[in-house]
This record gives sequence, C-alpha cells and structure tokens, in this order.
Amino acid sequence: MSAVGVDLLDTSFLSGLSVADLILTVSNIADHLESHPAFQNAPEHVPGPPKLRQQVDDLTKVAHAIANGETHRKQELKDLQVGVERSVKFAAQHVVMVSIYKNDPTFLQNTGLEPKQRNYTRHFDQNVPAQPIGLDVKHSGTSGTVIVTVKSASDVVTRELQVALGEPSLETSWRTVGFYGKCKIVVSGLEPATRCHFRIRGVNDAGAGPWSATVALIIL
Repeated sequence: MSAVGVDLLDTSFLSGLSVADLILTVSNIADHLESHPAFQNAPEHVPGPPKLRQQVDDLTKVAHAIANGETHRKQELKDLQVGVERSVKFAAQHVVMVSIYKNDPTFLQNTGLEPKQRNYTRHFDQNVPAQPIGLDVKHSGTSGTVIVTVKSASDVVTRELQVALGEPSLETSWRTVGFYGKCKIVVSGLEPATRCHFRIRGVNDAGAGPWSATVALIIL
C-alpha cells in the first residue's frame, strides 16, 4: 500500500552478544525466517534458515570443543562468529529489498529483528517530540498516489506516518505506512475513490510524541 520508510533491520547488536546468546538469537531468527514470505523461493546466494542453522551448529560444536580444552580453536570460533553475523546482515538486507520491491512494509515484520529506527533508548534529559503541526496531504497527479508534507521540528529523529481506511476514531483502523527522516513523503498504492485519513508523529531518543491532527482525503 505504501512506500517503505525503514532503511534497515537492526543487526548491530549481534556483535555484542556472547557466543551462547548469539547461538540462541540466530536460532530464533532462523525460526522466524522459515515461514517468512521473503524466503519462499529466495535466490541461492541469500543466506536463509538452513544456512543460518548450519552456521549455528558449527559455532556450537567449536564452542563445545574449546570448553573441552581445544583452546587452539579460538580463532576458528571468532571467524565463525563473524560469518554468522554477516549472514544475518545479508538475510536482513534481502528482507528490506523484497519489502521495497513489493512496496509492502509488512515484510519487515516477524523476522526476529527490529526496524533500526524503532530501537529507541530513552534519555531522561530529552523530551519526546511535540505534536506535529502543518500536516498536509495532496494529490500527486498520479492515481493512487499522494504527497504528505509536515513542518520540520529540530527535536525529531524520524517520523511515523499512519493511514486509516476505516473509522479514524478506532485505533484498529490505523496502519503504519513507514518511518521517515524527511518532511515530504510520497505514498503510493492507495485505492482510488476511497477516503483515507492520515496522521503523523515524531520520534526521538526519548520516545514517540503525540499524533498530529488527522487529515482526510479522497484518493483519486
């Protein structure tokens, strides 16, 4: 329904994990990707669940060997850690590329990883962004496509845009279009002759701010 606004799935935390935690985490990611649509008939060069599980098995065997006294294999263990981290990064990049190609941000869900822009660390010396003002939604001249603009705010790291196809007073009607670091957003794939409601909010390290006032538009 919309252009994908998240650039990456977060894999940066992998390098800080212990071997045991890395094994558990990657096994969990492999389980999530097993049924993920991006890995149904994925290209051979993309490291999918079987590849990740094989690397986890190799990592486990070497870790056990070192625990049993084969300390000369420590470099092998480090190399395996780097390899499995690289595979997860490549798998995440594949998900993002499929999400963009399909124009469907839901592909970023259920991967065992989080969208990078959603990994917020709360800082108590910073306030959440103020309510956005000046939200404007206009037709772009292309059927099913609109241009969303909002006034800039210096305390905003990224913006979450949502659209409601049903009753806007019901939270269940709202769906996230994407997360953006810009003030002008092109949203495509909307159904012509439908009435859509839009809202946006800012997000920074302190968390998410209040939603803007909603703007309604009949899609051409």
